[in-house]
Amino acid sequence: MNLSDMKISARLILGFAIMGFLIMALGAVALWRSSAIQDDFRTVTDQRIPRVAMLNEVKGQLNQIAIGMRNIALVDDAAEQKRQQGAVLAARQKIGELLARLKADISTARGKELLGAIEAQRARYIEAQNRYMALVSEGNVAGARAYLLTEVRPVLDTYFGAVDALIAFQSDLLDEAVKNAQSDVLAIQNAVWLSVVLGLVVAGVLATWIIRAITVPLQRAVDVARAVAAGDLGVQMQAQGRNETAQLLHALQQMLQGLRAVVSQVRSGSEGVASASSQIAQANNDLSARTEQQASALQQTAASMEQLNSTVRQNADNARQANQLALSATTVAERGGSVVGQVVHTMKGINESSQRIADIIQVIDGIAFQTNILALNAAVEAAR
Repeated sequence: MNLSDMKISARLILGFAIMGFLIMALGAVALWRSSAIQDDFRTVTDQRIPRVAMLNEVKGQLNQIAIGMRNIALVDDAAEQKRQQGAVLAARQKIGELLARLKADISTARGKELLGAIEAQRARYIEAQNRYMALVSEGNVAGARAYLLTEVRPVLDTYFGAVDALIAFQSDLLDEAVKNAQSDVLAIQNAVWLSVVLGLVVAGVLATWIIRAITVPLQRAVDVARAVAAGDLGVQMQAQGRNETAQLLHALQQMLQGLRAVVSQVRSGSEGVASASSQIAQANNDLSARTEQQASALQQTAASMEQLNSTVRQNADNARQANQLALSATTVAERGGSVVGQVVHTMKGINESSQRIADIIQVIDGIAFQTNILALNAAVEAAR
């Protein structure tokens, strides 16, 4: 699968999955190393420190025994001697309990060896204690004191030395456990720092990858939108991939193609309208010229009609004069006898001709009026 075709949602899921894996890895490392630290601290708190404390308590009980044995030799009261002897026995019993616990806890060969040396010295010391208290019970206080200084004290010193050797060994183990814990803490710190650095690097790479996958195509889409808003439909763009931003660029590319087609159609229509407007203007000019020609013809026709009307009027005047002459001739004819009859007959013919001429004049006037009306109507229609 081509990473450039990966959808933004898939990239985000992948980025969060990787970050979640890194967090889980960091948690796993921290838990793993913390369990080691917990074991180290459990070893320190539950084994090393308690053993050292018990051995120190053994030394304390040995000191109590030494004090009690010294007091037995120093006091003369029998009751006090009994009390001191009881304290010595109680301390001895306490030491026995502590050594029993240590024997159950210590598992290393060196520890068992040192603990065996302590038990051997304890046995020698108990034997010396019993011998010393027997001398005191027999009343040989001077001998008891001498025995305490010459025999018991060296055994006690050896006993202390064995206890100190085991304390030193347990202290070394304690130091080793502390160093292991410190090492584990340092390992956790290194693992955490390494995980943090690795997480930051991976997060930076993923963030850059996702941001570029979103912002670069969106910026290209913004540039295209601004160019289209400015009226530039010739802007070129290439949309590759199948993710969300690629789909957006594909849609913008289709929109540009659609706008170019619409603009081309509008331009073609505008050119057609311009051509039709030019033709209409030319036709209007032709119509105007024809209208002017018709108006000129109408003016000429009107002038001709005026001339015809004038001629008809002259004919009417001539007819009236002829009628007057006819009337005069009738009078003369009446006076003249038979000539008058002929003249009357002639004048009747003239009168009928005059009537016909008057009718012709009326017809011509009607024709002229209708011609003027038709010419005006034609002019009005041509003007429309």
